[in-house]
Amino acid sequence: MEDRGITVIELVVVVTITGILIAAMGFTYRDWMKRYEVEKATKELYSDMMHARVRAMERGLEHYVVFGGQRYSIIEDTNDSGEYDSGDESLAGFPKTVAYKLQRNATAKITFNQRGLISGLQRIWVESGIDPDYDCMKVSRSRIIMGRFEDGECLAK
Repeated sequence: MEDRGITVIELVVVVTITGILIAAMGFTYRDWMKRYEVEKATKELYSDMMHARVRAMERGLEHYVVFGGQRYSIIEDTNDSGEYDSGDESLAGFPKTVAYKLQRNATAKITFNQRGLISGLQRIWVESGIDPDYDCMKVSRSRIIMGRFEDGECLAK
């Protein structure tokens, strides 16, 4: 007798193994995408804050990063009052909405002065319940460092 095909049992085994592998990959992909979304939001906020710092130095005007829940905005002190008030203008494309809540350890506003510096130390993190590589920032007088939020602290990467 010649073997010219596969048996039903072999086919059932292959289909079962393939199904298990596809299901496992689906869960892994979904988790990877959630981590990616948090990291993307963190990196975009980092980029916007660096832009605000550079623009403050270029234009010689204070710039404010204002936070509120899942939104943030970059405001230019266009009336040169030295304070965040109704005469100031939001930069084009702002406010931006983030998929997760933005938390911070201090005020709802970071001020970059004409030299691109801030006073004090600020921490900002994305509250997501996910474990990404980057989900927080330490904003010091002259630096912005991305890191990972663990145990109430932003650990630099």
